Amino acid sequence: MEIILKKNFYLKRVIHKLTIGFIGSAGKNFYGRITVFHKSTNYSKQKRIIDYKRIFCSEATVFVLEKKPLHTSFIGLLFYFFGVFAYVLASDSMKVGDYYKGFCWVFKKKEKFSSFLSNFNRGAWLHHIELKPGSGGLIARAAGTSCFIYSKDSDFSFLKIPSGKILKLSNYCIGVSGITSNKHHHLEKKKKAGINRLLGKRPTVRGVAMNPVDHPHGGGEGKRSKPAMQKTPWGKRAKFKKTVNNFKNVKILL
Repeated sequence: MEIILKKNFYLKRVIHKLTIGFIGSAGKNFYGRITVFHKSTNYSKQKRIIDYKRIFCSEATVFVLEKKPLHTSFIGLLFYFFGVFAYVLASDSMKVGDYYKGFCWVFKKKEKFSSFLSNFNRGAWLHHIELKPGSGGLIARAAGTSCFIYSKDSDFSFLKIPSGKILKLSNYCIGVSGITSNKHHHLEKKKKAGINRLLGKRPTVRGVAMNPVDHPHGGGEGKRSKPAMQKTPWGKRAKFKKTVNNFKNVKILL
């Protein structure tokens, strides 16, 4: 397993110009009523302003690594040599004090950099890839995810994404070499119930244990449920209901 050393993480100070404090309101509407079950983000958090475009051409060094609940992968603070700090999603091989090349116009082996898809060879592993040129990285940003270039054309590149699909992207989209950090994220254990609350999850309660105003299964004496078909919280049938519309396959003759 990957060994995470505490000396690589610095959590005491932050760059205030690159942080935004906010209190979420997920799961509730304008009146404060619950509209989506099991969602909650009513805790104050500090959100990092992350550089998703990765267009700085200067060389840089990794200043800090951070772990935040808003991102499954680690966050790296880069100091570019022309005097700018920027937060980025850290790659798997990124460590504190490492050298980072920045945006490169030409392909270079064994260096951490970002560039156009046209500059990467076939079979290269990438992460943090754009869907459209200039839109910012959207693909393979979660912990331990990556894509590889399946084939290339004069104008387009075909990438195999983590879901198994093959995407056709422009060669002018920007990608970052390597794999996203924290690849053992799925092995982490939640030591207490409060961690789920910080992640925005509220407790799950059975519909039978609710009141009739909250759920169609609610009410009754004790654990006794209503003698009816199982329904969703909105009164629709939860089982034995067709989910496919067969009318779209029927030819309409005029």
